Amino acid sequence: RGKLFAKLIKNIEVAARSGGVDPDGNPTLVDAIQKAKKSSVPNKNIESAVKRGGGLEAGGADYETIM
Repeated sequence: RGKLFAKLIKNIEVAARSGGVDPDGNPTLVDAIQKAKKSSVPNKNIESAVKRGGGLEAGGADYETIM
């Protein structure tokens, strides 16, 4: 479960970094948040990941999406 949470949080950070922290203008972020909520990731963790991804909070790593 911890590995799943880490993966989902990482996806949120990447989405927030690439498209901005506003979910209204970032469909990738909306999708990542929905997947995290579906998997019962706490809201506090989701909000923190969005802030880290957007550079609003220290401690964010520089992840990139590989496709």
